[in-house]
Amino acid sequence: PAAQGDLGHTCRECKRPFTAIGEPLAERRGARLAMRYHDTCFSGTADPRTQSNSSFAAGKWAGAVGPEAPREPFRKMRTAQHFDR
Repeated sequence: PAAQGDLGHTCRECKRPFTAIGEPLAERRGARLAMRYHDTCFSGTADPRTQSNSSFAAGKWAGAVGPEAPREPFRKMRTAQHFDR
């Protein structure tokens, strides 16, 4: 449920603010941030690409990310192997 500190913050999906203490609230925690959603707006999955109004689906980043998660883990380019190609 929404607490005093949540009031005025906006839902990541519909962009409307949380207005009442105790209002049902869903939260997705990332490595450094917590994204809050109205209970009815939250899709329930862990991937932001499934949220219809996310910046991956609509907005300036639309089309920048594929429709599914990468099959292989991310590899940083800070290795000598990158320059051997």
